[in-house]
Amino acid sequence: MGPDGVERGRLLIVEDCSVQRLAYERGLRPHFQEVVSVATMCGAIDAACAHPFDAALLDLELPDGNGVDLIPILIDRHPAMTVVVVTGFGSYAAAVDAVRLGASDFLAKPASFPQLLAALDGRDIRGLRHASQSSSRPVPLTLARVEWETINRVLAESSGNVSEAARRLGIRRQSLQRKLRNRPQSHPAAYAGDEELVRPPDRRRTR
Repeated sequence: MGPDGVERGRLLIVEDCSVQRLAYERGLRPHFQEVVSVATMCGAIDAACAHPFDAALLDLELPDGNGVDLIPILIDRHPAMTVVVVTGFGSYAAAVDAVRLGASDFLAKPASFPQLLAALDGRDIRGLRHASQSSSRPVPLTLARVEWETINRVLAESSGNVSEAARRLGIRRQSLQRKLRNRPQSHPAAYAGDEELVRPPDRRRTR
């Protein structure tokens, strides 16, 4: 059981930067039964085949490939595994791919240890994100943010046509309209440095 009173199992860390990998190890080891860290995709696959893991912290930019390709391999080997991706700012397309392939969350570097633990536990990190805004750290990506920005990007590419945007997103038109109506309160102008998000289209253009 960790110092926060939460019992966690085995964690796999996949990070090619030795300094960052060591920092993850030192910060997360007290909270997990065991922590195994590797620097490559091959190392991650070997570790996943040799031992059971409950969670994985995954960087995308690895020396022998794209970490996104690791996600289905890890989850196929350990279906209950929680996979959290941590990578550079602005990788929204990669975030969407990671989530579609089974990642539980997607954070931008640098992420605090409370944020990492919350994501690895499957908890909502929004409160932690708002608390971090008082510092100079960049705002981390979250699944809600990725979804909202993806919707707006596809909507813009579809010239504001909701039906076409829904087709491209692979969801029903009614579902997309509901998401647009239920825009999370934390999204408008809540992200320092974000550009103005695309506004929901005029209803006259939704047919």
